[in-house]
Amino acid sequence: MFFDPDYASFVHSHSALRLRVTAPTDPPISRTFDICRGAPLSWLGESFLLSTGRTRPDGPDEESGWYGDVDSIIPRASWQYGGMPLEPEAGPTLSIPGMAGDCRVEVLDDATATVVGEPHVRIVDGTPDTPRAVAAWELSPASFHIDHVQHELTREFGLVLPDRESVCFHEMSRAFGDASALRPLAEALAPLQRLALRSHLEDAELMTAPLIDAAAARSLTHGLAWLIDRIGAEGMEQDEHGWLPVELAREAEQALEWVPAPGAPPSPGHALLSTARSLRFIRRFKGRVIPVAHTRELSANPLRAVRELGSGAQRRSQGYSWSGQPDHAETLALLAVADGTATASVDLNERVMNGLAALDENQEYPYRQTTDAERESSAKQAVTSLMEVLAPLGGHGGYGLFTPAVRAFAHSLLR
Repeated sequence: MFFDPDYASFVHSHSALRLRVTAPTDPPISRTFDICRGAPLSWLGESFLLSTGRTRPDGPDEESGWYGDVDSIIPRASWQYGGMPLEPEAGPTLSIPGMAGDCRVEVLDDATATVVGEPHVRIVDGTPDTPRAVAAWELSPASFHIDHVQHELTREFGLVLPDRESVCFHEMSRAFGDASALRPLAEALAPLQRLALRSHLEDAELMTAPLIDAAAARSLTHGLAWLIDRIGAEGMEQDEHGWLPVELAREAEQALEWVPAPGAPPSPGHALLSTARSLRFIRRFKGRVIPVAHTRELSANPLRAVRELGSGAQRRSQGYSWSGQPDHAETLALLAVADGTATASVDLNERVMNGLAALDENQEYPYRQTTDAERESSAKQAVTSLMEVLAPLGGHGGYGLFTPAVRAFAHSLLR
């Protein structure tokens, strides 16, 4: 944002202006704000831009007309000079960079009370957006959600009494859950991109728990159930490498009618064996490979098996890379599967790279990747890792496919 963040500590007004800002667009866009008296006028312009999914263009701002504070926007007819009102003026306007033409400003109330702990800037209402289809969040402006915008205004401009960090983190926890992979991703984004992500999650219905019924659970666990049944309760003898024989991988491919899929591990049978091992569905014991206890009822109780599958996948990736940096790339890949914007595994690299580019819009993000080569490397690593888990979950004949069940499972991993 384009203001001195320390300015917030000097705004202690217990009165606010209620201002309606209307842009000369077609159709007009209108937003109403309560903003503390004495706050810089730039806060009003920045709040309007943020609420409409826009950012201030780069370049000099000498012509912005944002000098002074919001009290200067009150029409002179309401001022007194020597006991006499001044001549009325035409309605005030505000020049906002990035908007074609001046925005009309209406003073709806010049003495709205503020309460300790409330935001310095509060959005009251706004023109609703026209409904639109779900699209790539990082390439589309945020649809208007008043609570999402308010969260960003609170983060940027603070509260009447400064204790905004605890409030903002509580809001993120309430929105995404403390353990959600989406929370650190959202925290790392710049305000406009975070608004776009949150509205996308609402529009794609990803803020509610996914429904995985018995049929979906059987589809997800079909390959693993075949493997556990084939190994049997007594297990199989280890080969010379201390693991399951290569012939079992080929047998799995034939029985499950799996063929290599673009973007997925090239050997479906080996991917199944590797997934079972990495998710701890099988283990070595006294020269044999045996199923662990919770998998022995896998065919009889697929819903429980899916819970174990989810727990194993989350243990495998705790949201951080080997270097200790947040592993947002894998979260972005999961999101692209869950929201349906990646129709096949070959789409994931591009979707992840776009998401990483959106992260780089935040100049304060410490792990920015400023080149396409860096982003491509991170994307490939994340997609490879994720597909090792998801590819064998497509069910009979569905290796590497994003079936509705696989999308629902990816959704569950985000929560």
